[in-house]
Amino acid sequence: MWTRRKARIAALQTLFQNEFGLTDSAENLIHSFWNVISHSEMEDFMPQEEIPEEHKELINIEEIIVTHELKDIENSHYSFLVEKVLSQKEELDTMLATVSKAWNIKRFGKVEIILMRIAIIEALYCEDVPVISAIDEAIEISKYYADIDSYTFVNGVLDKILKNKAGEKETIAHK
Repeated sequence: MWTRRKARIAALQTLFQNEFGLTDSAENLIHSFWNVISHSEMEDFMPQEEIPEEHKELINIEEIIVTHELKDIENSHYSFLVEKVLSQKEELDTMLATVSKAWNIKRFGKVEIILMRIAIIEALYCEDVPVISAIDEAIEISKYYADIDSYTFVNGVLDKILKNKAGEKETIAHK
């Protein structure tokens, strides 16, 4: 769980950067992410005392925010998520727009949309990640990184998209 969560959080941070057009490719994004991590103090981004008590276990700056000490599985899962989300961004956004007819996708929060993209990719393409786990992880991470009540929005949208996709997972994953 912790290994994959580190990769998800790192992917969220990397893909957030892409939302503002700061880099143009998955390779450049990943490289840029490692440069930021290696040249900064992570506590500058979120001092420990500012973390709500209920999230201290979820987000421990020294342990959860990614460093150069990522294990191979973390690094490969992180890279997979970033590359797959970027390569399928249009398809993912079409899925999101389809289930949220009352909301234009441009109104979604950046963090929320990125977390939903990551969860959809994991649910559809990671054979060892159950659909419910992909949804649960997006919800838990959104409780810390997104707006205070947006986890319910993330849950609702992902549930609508993925409840029908669980059965299709094997077919899609083997394409």
